[in-house]
Amino acid sequence: MESRFSEKARQIIRDLGGKNNIDSVVNCATRIRVIVKEADLLATSKQFKKDGVFYVVRSEKLIQLIIGLDVPLIQEEIRSLLGTTIQFENNLDEYGLTVAGEQARILVECVGDVRNINTVTILGRDLVITVLHPDLVDPYSVLLELDIGVQSVKISDHVVRITIDQAAQIAVEINELAHYYKFFN
Repeated sequence: MESRFSEKARQIIRDLGGKNNIDSVVNCATRIRVIVKEADLLATSKQFKKDGVFYVVRSEKLIQLIIGLDVPLIQEEIRSLLGTTIQFENNLDEYGLTVAGEQARILVECVGDVRNINTVTILGRDLVITVLHPDLVDPYSVLLELDIGVQSVKISDHVVRITIDQAAQIAVEINELAHYYKFFN
């Protein structure tokens, strides 16, 4: 009997244009990142959503599918269907990130990327991020659906206030990302 993860994996592969259109697949805590050969073969965002993907981020041939915490199980099924298996060790993801590091990267993506961040501070258990362009911030519902420990989100003008465990560690990670971006650009 096929699991619900197997069926979802099949649907996602279909939505990505089929096995032959997929160059690489990696996952993080809540996303599957895919490089496809032909972006024109992708299904619509509406079809992805129908097949259980919360949100699709498209950047030419790089596709990010925001799925939630079922990602490792779905990813395992996708790799099985594609005939590839990759294992990771030491509680680090495929990029060598800790949980706080991965949460930071996810939150950076949710606020429009590092170029959109003006400041990052901590206020109690809250991570307070001021952004240059509030229209680039993911909707409140997406931030909560990611299931990365976000307990509440308040978005007001250019300020995004996120209640999350390890806020101080996440702030350090976000500030390091900003530093590296400025250093290399």
